[in-house]
Amino acid sequence: RLYKSKFIGSISSNIGDMGRLKWLWIHDNEFTGVVPEEIGRLKKLEGLTLHGNQFVPVVKEETHQAEEKDNQAIQDKINELKEELARRRSVVEVQKQESQQEDKTLHRKLTDVDEKEDANLEGLN
Repeated sequence: RLYKSKFIGSISSNIGDMGRLKWLWIHDNEFTGVVPEEIGRLKKLEGLTLHGNQFVPVVKEETHQAEEKDNQAIQDKINELKEELARRRSVVEVQKQESQQEDKTLHRKLTDVDEKEDANLEGLN
């Protein structure tokens, strides 16, 4: 048990060679750097505490590439949606113009009918 021992520095990757290690309690020290992935080779390890140190996260190249790929897929989807939105707006604008034209035509026809009715009524007087 090495916890709260005021250890400073990083953990050596040689820790992976300690194959019989069952417990590694190194919390509440002043370890820095990355936690060596070699800890994953400790097959008999039953307990591990690392909190209370100043370890830094490791971002592997594969993780970075996967994030870039995900970001690109998201950007592609955004662009696809923007194109679809523009297409739909165009369709709506055409429909609006057609509707306005139909309204004008209908208005002209109603005006013609009103004028004919007025003329017929004047003819009856």
